[in-house]
Amino acid sequence: MNSTRKWTLASALVIVCVGLVAFRNALDIGFWTDDYLFLETAGRLSWQEYVREYFDPRVQWHWYRPMQGLLWWFGYALFGVAPTGYHLAQILLHLANSLLLFALTARVARRWRVGLLAALLYATLPAHSLAVFWLGVADPLAVVLFLLTLWLWFDYLELEGAARYALAYAAFVAALGSKEVCAVLPIVLFLADRWVVAKPASLRRLTMRYAWFALGLAVYGLLEWNVLTRGVFTRQLGYGLGGHILDSLRHHLTVLAFPWGLEPPWSYAWLAVVLMLCAYAAYRRERRALFLGAVMLLTLLPILPFQANMAAAPRYLYLPLMGSMIGVALLADKVFTAARHLHRLAVSAPALLVALVLAWHGGLIAEDAISFAGTARVERLKFRPVFQQHPTLAPGTLLYFIEPDFRELSGLIFARYGKTVRADSTDTGHLVRLRDYPAALVLYRDERNEWREQTVTAEMNARAAPSPPLAFAEPLVLEGFDAASHRAKRGDALIVILYWRANSPVGKDYTLFAHLVDAAGRTVAGNDCPLLQDERPTTRWRLGELVAEGIVLPIDAGVAPGEYQLQVGLYDPATLQRLLIVDARGQPFADKVILAPIEIVE
Repeated sequence: MNSTRKWTLASALVIVCVGLVAFRNALDIGFWTDDYLFLETAGRLSWQEYVREYFDPRVQWHWYRPMQGLLWWFGYALFGVAPTGYHLAQILLHLANSLLLFALTARVARRWRVGLLAALLYATLPAHSLAVFWLGVADPLAVVLFLLTLWLWFDYLELEGAARYALAYAAFVAALGSKEVCAVLPIVLFLADRWVVAKPASLRRLTMRYAWFALGLAVYGLLEWNVLTRGVFTRQLGYGLGGHILDSLRHHLTVLAFPWGLEPPWSYAWLAVVLMLCAYAAYRRERRALFLGAVMLLTLLPILPFQANMAAAPRYLYLPLMGSMIGVALLADKVFTAARHLHRLAVSAPALLVALVLAWHGGLIAEDAISFAGTARVERLKFRPVFQQHPTLAPGTLLYFIEPDFRELSGLIFARYGKTVRADSTDTGHLVRLRDYPAALVLYRDERNEWREQTVTAEMNARAAPSPPLAFAEPLVLEGFDAASHRAKRGDALIVILYWRANSPVGKDYTLFAHLVDAAGRTVAGNDCPLLQDERPTTRWRLGELVAEGIVLPIDAGVAPGEYQLQVGLYDPATLQRLLIVDARGQPFADKVILAPIEIVE
């Protein structure tokens, strides 16, 4: 027993050391996209607001993952806005998964060597490294809870007792709150009961044993359904049933069969070999092998409804790939055993091969981490001129960006200036009243793609005629407008933000026109552009969604100082026919909205 404990501790130490070396470059990545959303939420909200934000299903619009929210809350309490601590925590979660994989494999296969090799390969596998690099990915946390539930369930099945059952159930509930893939856990636990432990049990006893799990899954299903039916996956990413599922299944199976990458037809040939081996195991009724295959397929099911562009990301296979590494370890163990019988010197060959593979893995992960860090840094560098221009900002300041081309910009500004400064943009679709803030800046890119800014003036004298909200002949409504100022300098730009909404499907893709007109009706400046939101034309707008469109109208240095009016409206680019504005009875009465007075100054 002492010898076994020593080997177990030594194996765990090797796994941790190898994993830390492989992912050391991940500490320098910084925050990226969704990371800023989680960071800002943890930093701005009070604990009461935070609990509601993550535990109340009525306010969720992405997914129902309260455990991920708790992880970020603890992370912010410990690390603030320093990304290194968050990356270290993500790496440690990954190493915890590798250790649990080692423990579970050694327990089920009864071979510590198989568990060690599977864990080492998994800890350094490049295929799922993005799930470790990207802090906003919940898979490392979810898989820790998934595997912990399975380990505790084995304890209960083998030793029984109410306390062990309660621990396993608590881990199961926590796992459900971490990611949707954990919804397959009750089936996995039942298969572990019947195929791995295989203790005799009556139907009544089995029913009582899994009744609480069925109840917990039913409650979770209602919560998750409430979120997913109106959430980002189903509404924006096309998560659902369809013919793409077969393509997704084919793609993922080839990755699981050979995670290091093979091009067709070799990937299909190798997949056929793996499937034949699985069929042979089923024929031989190898229950542990069947359990492993079933778990891989079950954890693959929630991934299949993703569209092809999402399904191609190997990070979604973070959990199923454990099965692949166990299969490789079992095959390697058989080779090792055969080599040991052939010749004593042949024993070192498999060990040398494993060392080379781990070194290769580590090199690939280091390259991917450096590349990913570069990508994240390039995204942040887009805003360096803004940060250099404004090392600090007064409390209560709003930075409003016209088409910044950056997800979670508000979180980036929070990480730079703290909770007293806010940011918004046309990309969010929020109705922002610029003069509700003590100070506000509107930022936009000029023709050289350099950041320019305008300070929002205290008063806005320009008025719209007719006054919004205005309905058009198509089911488009101009809800309102805002502007940095009604005054612009020659050589500068006039900035106006229009707020639109589609109340029913729009039949055409319309172009927005904005013309600055003098008293004689002459156009002195103009800008015509497709009406887009997130690169989506009007025919693809979601019903009821508020769309903010920023107009940047450059004023030529030759424009004479004086008062002008800004005329805005929509037209069909195919016919140049303007879209008419209609009254409450549906009768057209105008083809443009006039904003005036607009003053051009020296």
